[in-house]
Amino acid sequence: MIYTIGIDTLIPKTEFAQCDIQDVVDYCKSKSVLGVDTETEGFDFTCKKMIMFQIGDEENQFIIDTRIISIEPLREILENKNIIKIFHNAKFDYKFIKKWSDITCEGVYDTFLSEIVISCGKNSGYGLKDLCNRYLNIELNKDVRNQFIGLTGQPFKADQIVYGA
Repeated sequence: MIYTIGIDTLIPKTEFAQCDIQDVVDYCKSKSVLGVDTETEGFDFTCKKMIMFQIGDEENQFIIDTRIISIEPLREILENKNIIKIFHNAKFDYKFIKKWSDITCEGVYDTFLSEIVISCGKNSGYGLKDLCNRYLNIELNKDVRNQFIGLTGQPFKADQIVYGA
């Protein structure tokens, strides 16, 4: 199930469930492994902002509009060493989380770095799209990703929320 937090209500309510940030904390604090991702206005964490934060597991994904909702309540989850947070290219997301939320992520597992180590650096691609294709035979459409760059205050579209999830 995809849950949205702080997402503009122009999206039909039947498409995604809504909850609040405390619901996210309550759900996540009992988990041992969570997937984490961000969407940003651009690639430079010093001047471009994190605009979407995603966290969840195989059952539930929580999509948070960080332009409206602070992820501060998730500090206890993100800084908990006993909850593994899976990122892909963690250094990118971590820089945005640290800069814009001042949260230090602990218990990080990076699938990007893991793939480099596992393959001894001999594979041709290490992006999430490459790994999804290589291991899951899934063609991940990254075109939606470019829609986040330069997004200034407009509500997220349904395809952006699904992409985030």
